[in-house]
Amino acid sequence: MYSLSAAFFGIALVGEYPPFGTRRFWRTMPLIVLLHCVIVWGLVALDLDVPEIHSLPRILYGFLAVIAVLEWKGALWLLDWTVDE
Repeated sequence: MYSLSAAFFGIALVGEYPPFGTRRFWRTMPLIVLLHCVIVWGLVALDLDVPEIHSLPRILYGFLAVIAVLEWKGALWLLDWTVDE
């Protein structure tokens, strides 16, 4: 989970973050953090419900890659949605 979080906040959105301290930053980041927490919670719940998933690493990594891309697209949509007019 740490690598998913680090990649998401450290690499995927680096060029897309609004400037720190701006109103747009403070309106957008809580929504993005909430989105990320829901996704991480869902992944942990899935892991606890289906422990056999550890025996399928290729499927697991493929699934995480799809989830990461969908989360990134959702975060970009949130960034565009909160643009100041």
